[in-house]
Amino acid sequence: MGLQLHAGAQKFVAAYTQGNFEKAIKFAEKAIDEEPKNLDAYLVKAMSNMHLGSDSATRAEHSFGVESALGTLKLIIKKDKTGAFISAHQAELDSIVYANYLLAEKNIDNGKTEKASKILNDLIDIKPLPAYYYQVGIIYLDEGNTFAAMDMFNDAAAKIYIDAKAGIKPDAYLDEIFITLAGNIADKGDLNSAFVIYNRALDIFNNASINEAYKVFLDGLLLQLNGYRDSTRQIAFIKNLDTVAQLTNDPNFFAALKWQMIMQYFEYQMDYDYYGAAAFVETYVCAERKTEIPDGFYDKIFESTFIKNTVDGAVLYDGRQFMRTWLSMQSCLMEKPISGNELMYAVMDSLLSEKKCVEAYKWLHNIKLWNADAKKVTAYENQIYNIIKVADTSVFSFSNLYDLTYFFPANKNFKSLQEKSAYAELIKLLDQKKFSESGKLLRAQIKLNPKDKVIHDLYRRWIVLDFNENFLGSAVYINDKDWGGSVENCEPGKLSAEMQATFLQRLNYCRRVAGVPDKCELRASLNEKCQAAALMMTANYDLSHLPPEDWQCYTPAGAIGAGNSNLSLGYSGPSALLGQLEDDGENNYFVGHRRWILNPSRKVFGHGSTSSAMALWALGGESSNYDDVITREFETQYICWPPEHYFPSALYASRWSFSLRSADFSKSTVEIYQEGVQLEVIVLENNAGYGMNTVVWEPQGVKYNEEVNFKVVVKNVGIYEWDEAKSEYISIPKTYTYTTTMLQLR
Repeated sequence: MGLQLHAGAQKFVAAYTQGNFEKAIKFAEKAIDEEPKNLDAYLVKAMSNMHLGSDSATRAEHSFGVESALGTLKLIIKKDKTGAFISAHQAELDSIVYANYLLAEKNIDNGKTEKASKILNDLIDIKPLPAYYYQVGIIYLDEGNTFAAMDMFNDAAAKIYIDAKAGIKPDAYLDEIFITLAGNIADKGDLNSAFVIYNRALDIFNNASINEAYKVFLDGLLLQLNGYRDSTRQIAFIKNLDTVAQLTNDPNFFAALKWQMIMQYFEYQMDYDYYGAAAFVETYVCAERKTEIPDGFYDKIFESTFIKNTVDGAVLYDGRQFMRTWLSMQSCLMEKPISGNELMYAVMDSLLSEKKCVEAYKWLHNIKLWNADAKKVTAYENQIYNIIKVADTSVFSFSNLYDLTYFFPANKNFKSLQEKSAYAELIKLLDQKKFSESGKLLRAQIKLNPKDKVIHDLYRRWIVLDFNENFLGSAVYINDKDWGGSVENCEPGKLSAEMQATFLQRLNYCRRVAGVPDKCELRASLNEKCQAAALMMTANYDLSHLPPEDWQCYTPAGAIGAGNSNLSLGYSGPSALLGQLEDDGENNYFVGHRRWILNPSRKVFGHGSTSSAMALWALGGESSNYDDVITREFETQYICWPPEHYFPSALYASRWSFSLRSADFSKSTVEIYQEGVQLEVIVLENNAGYGMNTVVWEPQGVKYNEEVNFKVVVKNVGIYEWDEAKSEYISIPKTYTYTTTMLQLR
């Protein structure tokens, strides 16, 4: 109980020393009344109240003792102008502060957070310890006052950091301040500040909880930085991880994360600044000897070297930039570096020795674009030719010959080999009645060499064989017995599996001759709705995509079917499908039925027919489209009806159409020539919203009853392209020309 006070303070000091705290308070208060600046008396009063409020024997009667001590202490601080008194009695001050801290914790436990907050804020004013800020911050968080809580955590973190630099180690539990603060700041998008806070936490604590929290933050950061455009900040984050790996107790994890971030940065930035991004990666590869990273660039050389066929012709892509980066990386990683040209040719020699022909011709294409030695390129072409002319398909597939023809158009050996292989392949496919595969090959070959007489003859043969097998083979009619339903009893009936297979045969045939994916399916659940819809159309002898509930044989299932289907009345089954492709009638001027049938993305349909009505489900439905990989070519590939090149007269329609995704036909004009003579054309009103954007016209004076050749010219087709100067998409007018011949097949 020994207080070091001046000699005139014996009464209240004696009472305090004897443990008579109540009497000590009375003597102290009397002394204060007599001398308001008597700091000794204030201190005895404060200490006595603290003991009375803390001791179990007196606590009940002096429940406010500890808080009273804090109030008196605040007066002492206010009155001690020089701070000398406080400095001389720091131990007593600390004991009062600590007692109030324990009281605040008790209030928090009892749910008295307002009282606890008041005490803690007073303590912060007296002695700003991080623990006090932390407790107030927790109270604010529990109250939902995140902004105030983060202010407290920020002040606490700053104090801990300053103390740590002065050699004062904080309590381990205070790491939660940094974790909470960094997490909240990161959630608000301030990733730089979050990085700084976590780095300081690692430096100060470097315990398991900080490491785990930092890992979670960085995993989330990888997702946030996906597609991030600010390259300066991305690079700063990556460089920060160099420092982190030295601080953390799990350096391998952070090093691996850094490389994930580096490669993610590269993948996104390469579209905007390839060489800048690649140089950044290369710096790390060479510095850290990361021999596995160049492998990814090596693979990209081949992945990026390909041909894309568009309506404007073949577009060749190459991987020169990846080759340049790979060669540079290899040079810095080799113990005895060699020149880029030497290494480039060495790779080519290796690919040829291993008979990796596909990789070899792609590698050679990139070499050629580098303006390499022309004689050397020609010699390599000959080596490739000598390998593939005797190779089987396990070494070099037929489809790769197309690449060779485009990549090396002046090489007559490649062209001759490709043509001969194409002829043989087509004859084989046609003999096997593989009409889908042969159709794709014919279209590719005729695009490559439009004047190839052999290919034109084979195309005609394909049209005839496919027509006989699949058009005539699907020419069936549905009678009352076939659908098995009843208008009288409102029974929808059900088509047999054989009948549905025949309908699907006709559907896929029509899509195939138009050049769109022809591996379509019918889904049983959609067939049921379409059958119910066909029954309603039959019962009411009317067509409606929104049938009213008072219709005869109305059902909700039938209404759903009607709302998602092409509808026909007066015929059904395959015949109705052909009618929908023809799409005559004044209300069908935009050929919407045809456009839905030939929608290249559509894979799953539904079909229902009575003897006099048909519903073809062509809209909506879960998992009903082809994969984008299959339909990607139709971003730039047009679809026309009657089909391009050759078509049977049975598919002739008085309304012709030309469809191209995202095209603008509002200003388009059409010219059509029959055996070189221009015909009059009526271009119908443009109407978007049915499958692909389409222009429709009606040629006048067509010779229907003989084999006729047509040339079609579609002008002023608006194609949207990005204008860098205007920073917007603008419509560029283009012209498309194609030919087709109508063969007399009915």
